[in-house]
Amino acid sequence: MKFNQLSCILLFVALLGGMLEGQPPQTPPPQQTSPKSALNQERQELTQAVQRAGPSSVDFIRALERHLQKYPDSQMKLQIDRALFRAAKETNDEVRIAKYGEALVASDPNDISLLEDTAKALNSFDAPKLSAKALDYGKKLEALLGQNKPSAPDDATGDAQKDRLERSRLLGNALLIQADASGISGNFTAAADLARKSFQTFPQADAARSAGRWLGKLSKYDEAVEYYADAFALSDSAEAHARDRSRMAELYLKTHSTQSGLGDMVLAAYDRMTVVARERKKILKSSTPSSPIDYKLTGLDGKTLALSSLKGKVIVMDFWATWCGPCRQQHPLFEKVKSQFKSDARVAFLEINNDDDASVVAPFLEQHKWNRDVYFANGLARTLGIQSIPTTVLLGRDGDVYSKMIGFNPDDFAGLLTSRIQDALSEASATAAK
Repeated sequence: MKFNQLSCILLFVALLGGMLEGQPPQTPPPQQTSPKSALNQERQELTQAVQRAGPSSVDFIRALERHLQKYPDSQMKLQIDRALFRAAKETNDEVRIAKYGEALVASDPNDISLLEDTAKALNSFDAPKLSAKALDYGKKLEALLGQNKPSAPDDATGDAQKDRLERSRLLGNALLIQADASGISGNFTAAADLARKSFQTFPQADAARSAGRWLGKLSKYDEAVEYYADAFALSDSAEAHARDRSRMAELYLKTHSTQSGLGDMVLAAYDRMTVVARERKKILKSSTPSSPIDYKLTGLDGKTLALSSLKGKVIVMDFWATWCGPCRQQHPLFEKVKSQFKSDARVAFLEINNDDDASVVAPFLEQHKWNRDVYFANGLARTLGIQSIPTTVLLGRDGDVYSKMIGFNPDDFAGLLTSRIQDALSEASATAAK
């Protein structure tokens, strides 16, 4: 879930682990030269630099890069590279996505999302040397996806269909990366074949556009026009409509004296792609619950919890993330309210994590000694319309949203949450008595 530019800064500050809650960092005396003291001083300097950068992603990037110039052998370099990569993605900075993505891939070569983003950035420069790296990443991505095939291919449930659709998207992107990397390196035949395969695996405008591009290089103009027409017809190609239309006309005139007949090809493409879009929408709709009580959440241990199994209780959900300072301040108050109702079987408390990177959660819980009974949002935050955190949501005993407490107010959070839980219980009792 993406919140705002500040999220990247807060995430990084959380990763530092050396920042004092609510206190301005203090520079240690110069005589402290032990390795531990040196690391603490570096952390404090970095925290100050990040705080001075404010909510600007550009200033945030500049602050971190200046820090790396001063501390090229920083023990925190991996965390800094990861923060720079995330900030580069927020600002669509392909140069830095490629630069820091490569550094991160070197430390974690099996990260699917990292491989995909970095390879796409490398291909964006149309430089053969960089695309040679992208080709290797694309092949690695394809191999990883081959190792992670669905265990139950005949499962027709909505969630299973959605998983297969997502895997098809990733596999299509892996092939598309290889297609463009091959074409940029001058192997147009391999590029066209891989782009066709990408489009067959997961029809999307970029794959169709790539097929059209490389088929055009091979002088296969009529087939190229058909792929550009498919790109033109797909909803994800809106920003490139004008370019697709222009390229279609240009290639069509290479084998035809006029544009007569091109309109029919576009209409045929719309018919084909409408079927694709309808089927995709059907799968996504079947796997995305419209009511929060119908969601299944995945726990830190991989087990699932169907919220419907808690129907009849007041469900209290705390939405938080590791990078969120107010979430950490609110946590002990949430635990305090939880302890007040620990003997009341009518109330269930859930910790719902919203981090984009699930791998940071377990270390955070261990570091801060929080309970490991944590679940991941799995789209629930989007259904509930949560735009900022912390947010505390109560579902009534009927499964509907009863209350939503946005943000953190330390003065009355515990009292207000306790009151709303009691109100939800009383209201349910009154309804049952009628």
